[in-house]
Parts: sequence; C-alpha cells; structure tokens
Amino acid sequence: MGGKDEKIMKKLLLILSMFAVMVCFTSCENENVKRLKREIEAADKQCPVNMGMIGDMLSMKYDEKAKEVQLYFSLHDDMLSIEALKNNEQMALQSMKLSFSKGESREMLKQMIKAGAGLSITYKSASTGKSFKVNLSLDDLKEIRDTPMTDEEINKMLLENQLAIENSRCPYLVDEGMEMVKAYDDGANIVYACRIDEDMYDISALKYAQDEIKQNMKEIFKDPLMKKQLGIIKSLDKGFVYHYYGDTSGESVDIIFSNDELSRYLR
Repeated sequence: MGGKDEKIMKKLLLILSMFAVMVCFTSCENENVKRLKREIEAADKQCPVNMGMIGDMLSMKYDEKAKEVQLYFSLHDDMLSIEALKNNEQMALQSMKLSFSKGESREMLKQMIKAGAGLSITYKSASTGKSFKVNLSLDDLKEIRDTPMTDEEINKMLLENQLAIENSRCPYLVDEGMEMVKAYDDGANIVYACRIDEDMYDISALKYAQDEIKQNMKEIFKDPLMKKQLGIIKSLDKGFVYHYYGDTSGESVDIIFSNDELSRYLR
C-alpha cells in the first residue's frame, strides 16, 4: 500500500472511530432519556399526590421539546400563598435546590442530568388560580451535584428558609382571636409565637387545658409536610414549641415538644 493510500486509510479509520463514539454517545443519551421518561410517566400515574396541609402534587411531565421535567402543584393559600413565594423567590429557589441535594430526590437529580434535562416547578393557587414558576437549568442541576453538602448543612439551610417564608406571611389569622406573629429559632427550639385576644380567651383557661391542647396538636403532626419539617428540626437536635401569649396581660402558655418527643411522630 502506497503512502497516499495509507494516509487515506488512516483518515477513514479516524472518521469511523469518531462516528462510532458519536453513535455510542447518542445511544446512551437516548437510553437515559427513555429511562427518565419511563420514571416520570410512572410517577405521574400516582398523581394527584396529597402533600398534606400545603396542597397536592397534580402531575409530572417530561417536555421533549424543552428537554425539561415539569412538576405541577396546587397550593392551599391559607398555608402557603403564591404571593409569599413571589416575595421570597430566591428562598423558594434555594429550598428547591436543597431538596434535590438529598435522599430520593438526589437520585432523580442524577437521572435528569444523565438525560440532559432541566427542571421546572409550577405552583398554582387552588382558590385564586394565580401561579408561580421556578426553573432549574441543566447547569443548575450539575452545580447541585458538583457541590455536595452534608445533611446537617442542608437541613440548617432548609430550616432557615422555612422560617423566613413563614415570617413573610406573619402576622396571619390562625383562628378567630388567634394570630401567628413570628417563627424563630431560640437556639434550643423552633418557636411559633401566637398572640391571643384576651377579650375572647382566658390565658388561665389555656394553661388549665395545656395537656389537651398538646394532645390535639399531635394530630397535626401526622400531616406529611409537618412530619417533614419536624424531621428537619429533630435532625438538628432541637425541640418544637407553640408559644401562646395574651395581647394585654403578656401572660403566656408554652406547648413544648422536646427533641426526644419528636421521634415518636416520625415513625
């Protein structure tokens, strides 16, 4: 074989090897997309999913044109309004990033990256129809994957975000004569401070009924969202307190759940 023919053959082999790599890459990519689509379709069949007091997950879709996984939620305005999300857009975005940094959500994150897909979440008010959308590009998802944090770091940031979003709603009416004023971390506990209209309620009566109030509150802990939040509080070695105080006397009643007690509600 002459020198010219040998050069032509080498070029041909190089082109063929490059083509083989491209075919393999495309094939792998297509398989990853197919797998992601199957998983999204299977998850969508389980919808709507009750997310507890906050609302419902209505559907999960994969948009081939946008190369994007799309989640749709219906929110109960009395628990989390669209306005609260809009006013805390960066916190909502950060919370979403953090939630995909751990557990089963991290596996979904990896699958989306393999398939070259981004993510969008649309929240819609069940009462007003208003909506709010948060997007994470493929690069955003890769950044989450490439900057891992410990569970403790993730939970601390999630808790900070939860408190910030809760406080953005305050003050708000819990029930007639009861107004949630503030949520904060006092170091040992996460405290929800509720102001009582003493023209309607007797603080001494609340003190007398303290055990009954605590028992009733345990039912709330069965809610999926509440259970998730309590899990974060528990993991950070904190307790949970409802602090009721009178609007005129300043007298107060604390409904306290220690860190050890919280374990019972996470089973």
